[in-house]
Amino acid sequence: KSISWKAGQWNGLYIGIDNSKFDISKYKGIRISLKGQNSGSVGVFINGNDKIKPVINFSSDWTYVEILFNTLDRPTVLTQITFQEFGGKEGGNTIFIDDLGLILK
Repeated sequence: KSISWKAGQWNGLYIGIDNSKFDISKYKGIRISLKGQNSGSVGVFINGNDKIKPVINFSSDWTYVEILFNTLDRPTVLTQITFQEFGGKEGGNTIFIDDLGLILK
């Protein structure tokens, strides 16, 4: 079952990793599938670092994306993943997130 996130304009969704540091040395990135009630975009950042934020564009159909750690300042641990609504639509969007996981090297 997917995560249903009723995102207000520019709101964020925070997913913590059990308040610990997860060693990601065996992984090369994060995978995710998402879609929206309406087309839109989200920024994705990890470990609270909002300086490097890939933007994912999506439609009302599932969009599969891989975000490689070498594009995210090469972290060695994972403590959190944050999504931020970037569509800027008045009233926001309902965004569905599924198949969130790590990609082995």
